Amino acid sequence: MMTDEHQPANVPPIKPKILCIDDESSILAALARLLSPDFVVLSATSTDQARELLDHHRDVAIVLTDHSMPGESGVRFLRYVQTAAPDAVRAILSGRVDVESMAEAINTAQVHRVILKPWDNDILRLQMMEALASHGLLREKRELERLSITDPVTQVRNHRYFQDHLKIEVERTMRHDRSLSLVMIDIDHFKSYNDRFGHPAGDTLLRATAKRLLDQVRGLDTVARYGGEEFAILMPDTSFENAMLVAERVRTSFVKDPLAGPDGRPTLVTISLGVASAPRNATESQDLLSKADVALYTAKRQGRNQSVGA
Repeated sequence: MMTDEHQPANVPPIKPKILCIDDESSILAALARLLSPDFVVLSATSTDQARELLDHHRDVAIVLTDHSMPGESGVRFLRYVQTAAPDAVRAILSGRVDVESMAEAINTAQVHRVILKPWDNDILRLQMMEALASHGLLREKRELERLSITDPVTQVRNHRYFQDHLKIEVERTMRHDRSLSLVMIDIDHFKSYNDRFGHPAGDTLLRATAKRLLDQVRGLDTVARYGGEEFAILMPDTSFENAMLVAERVRTSFVKDPLAGPDGRPTLVTISLGVASAPRNATESQDLLSKADVALYTAKRQGRNQSVGA
């Protein structure tokens, strides 16, 4: 059993979770007996039941499924696991496999391990412990990927991610004849705020602004720190008219519900916004960014605390 060297001596170590899926109860019982000394074993006799378990156990370390399940193959289910629990090691347990199709599933990272029935208990247990080590590597990899696209001050997406994502979304919009809107945002008089209260207070304001922006948009929208005191919101499948409504809702939220200042009391901080949409204003990513940036500059030049469309 794996132990945590930092765990207090009087507290038992927390076992990792493994989800086992097989339509034969006897197989599940055998797996539970074998693996329970090292894992919290979750068992499901169908992929539908497995989905319900995953909804409540997103921290599962390993998913071990029979390949020949009624109604849905193991590989197909593991494609769902790839999204629902991306850190989990995905393993197939089967008495018979198509080598060619399984090789493709492994090459495309849908499946990490293939284990044949009947299994040897000692070997299977070792394979699951090795898979657990791979789970740790997957978590570290995902965390490094997250950090590489995250602004360290505000914890929203960073400039590099925004530029890459903007290009992808504009191309998708044009390919499928949809609408995409971009809102560029600038915190009004941020330099004066920094000079008055100091840089730590300025960073706190940036974080609070980012959170306010996230609270005002949909989950599928992207909020990014563009640089300095400037943010961007990328809204797929959103018309120019709807984007202007969102921009005004975001702007007025700062006025109606002021952010807390350094002393904890509400401090009126306003924002200026520029809005542009594809394909209405541009059909290329950099053109769309330029149009939104010009609109933002116009909002600032006209007195700030307003939304201006391209």
